[in-house]
Amino acid sequence: NNVFNSALQNLTISKTVSNRLKHYNHIESTPLYHPPAFAESLLSNAESNTLGDFIFAPSRFEPLKRQHLLLDALKLTKHPVKAVLCGQGSQENHLRQLTSLYKLQDRVIIHNQLSQTELISHYKNALAVFFAPYDEDYGYVTLEAMLAKKAVLTCCDSGGTNEFVAHDHTGFIEPPDPRLIAERLDQLYLDRQVARTMGLNGAQHYQSFQMSWNNVIDHLLG
Repeated sequence: NNVFNSALQNLTISKTVSNRLKHYNHIESTPLYHPPAFAESLLSNAESNTLGDFIFAPSRFEPLKRQHLLLDALKLTKHPVKAVLCGQGSQENHLRQLTSLYKLQDRVIIHNQLSQTELISHYKNALAVFFAPYDEDYGYVTLEAMLAKKAVLTCCDSGGTNEFVAHDHTGFIEPPDPRLIAERLDQLYLDRQVARTMGLNGAQHYQSFQMSWNNVIDHLLG
């Protein structure tokens, strides 16, 4: 506490982290947002973005990232929504087993590694992005999706993602219930215009945060 109390300013990466610091340590702090690593690449050639037929879900394959919610929802969709998952981690085999158990092999692709170019290509060609971790600190995936002009599907207990996703405007914020997520997946699949509009709204919303490393540095030095 003495270290925090003697600091000129206490900064965190998100409101979610600031709230934790206040709750557990009784320390006030200010969130200072920063852009994701691929920001410039996602912004460049934005006119080449298309709406594909798959939901993109890039993240570590760990329990708190909850990719299983997407697979559980796909099992319940009324339409053949596809998904591409990308990541590495302890849950990879479990996710592959679920895909087989739910008979989703023709609708789900799981990559354990994509190059930066391939990752950006998947963002640009996805129908939407699914990112519904539990109590995420910040969530680069959300910001990357917004930069790629994609709607984001997340959950109400996903922490930092909810600082950026505006429900029914730039995406959907739902309870972690596969039935409700399935309904949203079907909605996006059936109405590409909704998906497109939400993606454009997301890109505009991202700009409203004025995120840049210059702003971060100026704030730190100021």
